[in-house]
Amino acid sequence: KGYYIIELLRRGVTRSNEFINNVVKYPTLSTPFVTLKQDTTTGGATVVAEFAGRVWYSGFNGEVVDGDRRSPDLTNFAAFSQTVKSRQEFAKCYQAGDPTSRESADIVDTDGGFVRISGASSIIGMVNMESHLLFLASNGIWAITGGSDYGFTPTNYKVTKISANGCISASSIVSVGTTVIYWSEDGIYQVGRDNTGNLSIASVTEKTIQTYYEKIPITSKQNARGVYDSSSKRIRWLFKTGNIFTSNSVTKELILDTTLGSFYPSRIVNTPTYSA
Repeated sequence: KGYYIIELLRRGVTRSNEFINNVVKYPTLSTPFVTLKQDTTTGGATVVAEFAGRVWYSGFNGEVVDGDRRSPDLTNFAAFSQTVKSRQEFAKCYQAGDPTSRESADIVDTDGGFVRISGASSIIGMVNMESHLLFLASNGIWAITGGSDYGFTPTNYKVTKISANGCISASSIVSVGTTVIYWSEDGIYQVGRDNTGNLSIASVTEKTIQTYYEKIPITSKQNARGVYDSSSKRIRWLFKTGNIFTSNSVTKELILDTTLGSFYPSRIVNTPTYSA
């Protein structure tokens, strides 16, 4: 919101550099040197998606090094780039104009910025659902879309919470046509559209394999990996139980036939000389 462009993760270093550059640019200013905090968020974006002609970044952790009371908790942040015309826009998550200028202070439709998903914690997945960008967090599911019919812009959007059933495994998320299916702690859920075109969510295990699913260990659910086979129209999830790389390790597969809505469990048996 100011004149300087500050890095999202290395805020303190950028402020110091910009301060020094300003003194060099305007040497007549008698500005005393200021010692700034490091104010750094460790790690980086763990989730990246494309939506509305932009690159979106999320999945930041909340660990701040040498911060202060104004340091942001980025766990529920999503930064989006300016409308992409070339690679140069990929990392420009800010407006093109100068917010302090008398001529170009306004935000325009092609600008970048960030969105705070209020209430979300540990965003582990983002999926482009055409008119919506789906955010899958550990404590719920949210979606962002344009506030009007013409789609998302930095000045016209809305964030909606879809469900309190969060995602337990980023690798379990599978897109099938216009729907998204993912593993939660208490079941497997499908996000799709209702008769009015709005996003809705439903459990696909509640009336089928709920008892079987509840017996799968939490650690196995957290590491489950899914893939969609378009030729057979089946989703296949692999997960392990027992101690990995020992004789007690068991590799299992849970198959969902999306045409019939039926589940098929199977087991991949270890060979005598190898345990996986």
